[in-house]
Amino acid sequence: MQQQQFAPAGADEHRVAPHSFPAVEEDLGEKEWESALLAQTAHALAQVRRFVADEKSNQPALTASAADSRSPAAQGLIARAFAALTSSRNGEAA
Repeated sequence: MQQQQFAPAGADEHRVAPHSFPAVEEDLGEKEWESALLAQTAHALAQVRRFVADEKSNQPALTASAADSRSPAAQGLIARAFAALTSSRNGEAA
């Protein structure tokens, strides 16, 4: 296997050191952080989508009549009881 060989740098050439560009390193660090955050967000949204799809998979949406299975007489029971408690015995409001 051949090894890569580098030409020696001359006296008038600039050699780039590992930390020669701190602003670029800072920007790359921010981009890496944003990329990781974006990946985590995408993963979380995919899990939410799977959860919602799983919740809807075998259950039809509830209709108003299915959600309230009480009889019409029972539906007004609390309203009638509250009206009876707030009115006086002779029918006048308290």
